[in-house]
Amino acid sequence: MIGNGNGFGPMRWFTMIDAGLSSVFRRRELESIPGFKQSEFLRSLVPVNVIFYFMWLSFLAYHGATLAAWLVGLTLELPAWLVPVVSILNIVAVVWVLPNVIRQASVQVLSSSMHYYGDVESTVQQTQVLSKWYWLPLQLFACNFGNSHATHHFFVAQPFYLRELVRRDAHAAMRSHGVRFDDVGTFSRANRWGLRR
Repeated sequence: MIGNGNGFGPMRWFTMIDAGLSSVFRRRELESIPGFKQSEFLRSLVPVNVIFYFMWLSFLAYHGATLAAWLVGLTLELPAWLVPVVSILNIVAVVWVLPNVIRQASVQVLSSSMHYYGDVESTVQQTQVLSKWYWLPLQLFACNFGNSHATHHFFVAQPFYLRELVRRDAHAAMRSHGVRFDDVGTFSRANRWGLRR
């Protein structure tokens, strides 16, 4: 759902940033996955994701139209009844929607970048650790996910806060067993552990 195994082109980035919306454009690809059922996927979106996307897309549409009108020298006039609705939408978007979009995009970009796909033969090859400074902007919005999630692949039941507490010792053990750290070559290999096939 977040693009693992696909090349790092525009659709991959769109998929990583907004897996829900990108699934509309990737319907055939998703339906080819064994066990995937479009109807179950859509039911899982009701009601919270439907409300969330409605508000997010309405916010983007309104402000996009306002910007487009301003760029061509026009003013967008709203009906009087719609002005308070837009005010409430702006507050909800800034307080709830936008922070969640940023957090979810950060988690998905990190997750999609750190998991290997296709030629994985052992737990050691399932994921890498993203710990360098250049991941920091995403880590800040994702509770250090890229730096601590790999521990989950070795001890599945461990919650994220415990992963963070044991991270240094876990990293030392993972490094000694061959887990990769900051393997940016995965971008050119479409998440393959080895050379792209």
